[in-house]
Formats: sequence, structure tokens, C-alpha cells
Amino acid sequence: MLSNVSSSPFRSLLLFLVVSIQLTLAASVAQGEPTAIEERADNGFSLSLKRNNLWDRSDRTPLENLEAQTKHMKSKYRQNFLAYHNNTGHCSPQMNSSISIASLEARAFEEDVERSMHRRSSDKHGRSRLDARAGSKATVDLKATSGYVLWQGSLSVGTPAQSIKVTFDTGSADFVTNLGQYSAKKSSTSKNTGNKFSVYYADGTGETGYVYNETVTVGKSVAKKQAVGIPTWSSFDSSEPGLVGMAFESISQMKRRPLVQNLFAQGAIPKAMFGVALSRDSGEAEMQLGGYHRAMIASGSSLKWNSVDNSGGFWVLDDVDVKMSRTLSGKTSTGSVTGRSAIMDTGTTLIYGPTADVKALYEGANVTTVTHGSSVYGYYSKTPNVTFSVGGVDYAIKDAAVSYTTASNGFKYGSIIGTDDLGLADGQWLIGDPWFSSVYSVFDITNTQMGLAAASY
Repeated sequence: MLSNVSSSPFRSLLLFLVVSIQLTLAASVAQGEPTAIEERADNGFSLSLKRNNLWDRSDRTPLENLEAQTKHMKSKYRQNFLAYHNNTGHCSPQMNSSISIASLEARAFEEDVERSMHRRSSDKHGRSRLDARAGSKATVDLKATSGYVLWQGSLSVGTPAQSIKVTFDTGSADFVTNLGQYSAKKSSTSKNTGNKFSVYYADGTGETGYVYNETVTVGKSVAKKQAVGIPTWSSFDSSEPGLVGMAFESISQMKRRPLVQNLFAQGAIPKAMFGVALSRDSGEAEMQLGGYHRAMIASGSSLKWNSVDNSGGFWVLDDVDVKMSRTLSGKTSTGSVTGRSAIMDTGTTLIYGPTADVKALYEGANVTTVTHGSSVYGYYSKTPNVTFSVGGVDYAIKDAAVSYTTASNGFKYGSIIGTDDLGLADGQWLIGDPWFSSVYSVFDITNTQMGLAAASY
């Protein structure tokens, strides 16, 4: 267990963690066993969450599932880059200099058209027929095309409070519910600002609606006049989670303050800080709001603070080195890259690096690489050791997190993927779930820094 919450006085404030790969054809996610909120002096409160299921889409190969997730990330960061340019008038420092804003806008328009086609073909049950270009003539739930692991919990929106499921994402900055999760008509504190929003992905799915000012309750903490996107149309059904962005305002499409910053500004949490612990081993997770949880730090370890570059709206760490090694027949082979920067994104299932970097790591560690689509993957029977160094301190990635999925022959595909197709700047990495499953990470908004420590979970 990540924490003992059986004696908490806040048992009525329940949160669930469901980890689900949205590529599944299954129509719903089973509810997790509830755990309560635990308050800690001077450190805010902890949201203890629990994982139930991890599904993969059975009608795709492992590589096709991985490629679908990469396409999703490409769309996500395209939207982030466009929002940053719209807000600041400049190109994001995390965007590749070879990409133009015009090309991003053109692709966004194409995706908007694709989404409209999906919308017109949707039936009354919220499903859409995938045409021959998608390689299927079957009618499937559109949730099957999203494609990424979600760690999700619950919070409440409106007055009286309406509980909804959300994903906490440090790679975006807006708060968006899903269609059918919340009704503005049932809330006395809702106010439509008249401003529109849209979210779209490479497969044509997405949602559009209006931005509301609304009261949001997380645990016992309340943020008033929080900007919340309320869809009027969505290609996802109501079992899909909403999204709480936890990055910085400069990538907010709504041009509004993200939830955690708003909670702190209104005195609802003691610090503009949150700690993230995601455990693949136990299937449990925790997010500490208003501070961090010392019990998540391994014995003998301590938080090492590193400056964050948030100039592009993201949580970016510099001075990042990566090393991969593997021992076969008594001989150890090692690959490494140094001096990189990394976006730290809890809403990303995998770890992405430039193609040349990832090939150097796998080949240096004597690991076979496979190219599929625009990406390079590691393919092996014996899992390599992976270590990231940040600010001169080494952090090992757990074996269970190094490998993402297993092929039918028992060989594994690595969770570190090489691609130059996300539009990221040269030398830029994108670090997701495998890291947070191995390293306790504390996000300090006020001081624009991150505290890192070996995890106790």
C-alpha cells in the first residue's frame, strides 16, 4: 500500500484510480476499491488512488498500439504549441525550429474536418463507423481510438457538487470535463463565459464546447471561478475521464489559470506544490496536493531539487543524461546520451526520445531495434537496465516500467521509443509514466523546480 488511510476522517471523500489503455474494445471500466483522503500537517493532503485494470486493444499488434499512442502525443503537443503561440505571439522553445505555425494550423484544420466526419457518422449511441481507411468495417466505440494509459481520480464540480472522473496531466494546462459528466443547469455557481474551446486528435476524435466559470472541489479544498471546459459535443462516451491540466498558463487554450495555481491563489492549499507517486508494482498511486508525502521517498534517499525551465509552459528539466546497459553471457554492453532536456508529463504513457538518441541507447546495450511507422522500438527477451541522471544524480527505472508490452513469442517491446515526429526541439525528450512509476517527483510551482527522489513504492 502507498499509504494507510483506513482511519482517515475524510472517508466520504473518495477517489479512485483506474488505469486503462483507451485502445480497448471494452465499453466500460470497473470501479476501484475506494480509499480516502489523508490530511498531513504542513503538507496539504494526499489523494490515495487505486488501479484496477490494464487493457490493450486485441485487434491490433503491440506495435500498432504503440504507434497509436505516439500519434495521440503528436496531436497533444501540436495543440500545446498552437496555444503557446496564440498566447505569447512566439514559438515554443520546446517546438522544433523546422516546424512552422502555419503547418501546425493546417494539420489542426485537417483534424477538425476529420472530427466533423466522425461526428456526422455517429449514431444515437455515440458510436461511429470506422471507414475502410481505418482498416475496419466494424462499428466500434470511439473510445477505442484514443490510446494511452490514464491514471485517474475524482473531484467535484458545481453547487451542489457533481462528482466526475478526471486525469491529472502535467503536459497540459486546461480543465475539461467529458460530455454527460456534469450539468451546468444543475449548478447554482455555473456561468458560461461565451468562450469556445476544442480538443482534437489525429484519429479524428475530440470534443468541443464552452468555457464556464465554476466552483471545483478537490478533497476539502475549493477553487471558485475555475475555468472549466464543458463539451456540447464529444466523440467519447461519458465513461471517459475529464482532464485536469497541471502545466503552466502559457499553454492554456482557455488563457486561464490552471486548477492547482487557482487553489493556491485562493488559499485552499498551503503550497503551490504537488507530489506524484505512480506504482505499477502495486497498482496503486497517490497525488499529494499542497505539499509532498515523505513516506513516498525511499529510506536513505532525499529530495534533490532541480530548476525547471517553464518558459514554454511545460515542466522541463535540463542536464539530463540517459544510460542503458545489458549483460549477456557475462559481457555488459552500454549505450548513453548526455546533456538533454526533458518535458515531464504525467499524461504520457511512454518515454520518447529523438530517434538517434534511442537507437544509440538500444544498440549500445546490444538490444535489437524495430522500426514501425515513424518510430524505433527496442525488442528483447532480457530487459535492459535504464538509468536517468538529472543534475548529476542517478535515478533507475524499474524493470517493470522499462518494458511496455510483450509480443506473442514472449519478447518484449521497450517503453522508451525513438521518434522525431512529435515536433519537439532537437535533443528534447518527453518523459511519462515509466519515470513516475520509479521516481517520486514533486512539482513546485512557486519556485519553478522539481524535487526528485528514489521511490519507496
